[in-house]
Amino acid sequence: MEKAQRLARHGAETLLVCYSSGLGAALKEAGSKLRLPNLVVCTYNDYAETMCRSAGNSIFLAPSATEAEKSEYYEQRLPDALWNVLASSSSPRFDAIIVDEAQDFAEIWMETLE
Repeated sequence: MEKAQRLARHGAETLLVCYSSGLGAALKEAGSKLRLPNLVVCTYNDYAETMCRSAGNSIFLAPSATEAEKSEYYEQRLPDALWNVLASSSSPRFDAIIVDEAQDFAEIWMETLE
């Protein structure tokens, strides 16, 4: 959080993204207290879903999804949908992206953030 805060305070559009929802919630709460409009803090899945939905892609995971369906959604469908959104020249760009818990990220997730 410290590095993201420092970058944002110096004017960089900054994304701080993590894997787990627990850490994501804690980081998001801490980030909101900073009141830095150029700092986005969230989990990868929240980031991907928000980006897709804001671009008009109605991707979703049914609440009754099986474990196999959840895995397919998070490991393939969601990252693929994000790729399509990011290919648009109008998608937001960040000056800095900080990944916490990078060891837990799927390779395709890292690729979509590059």
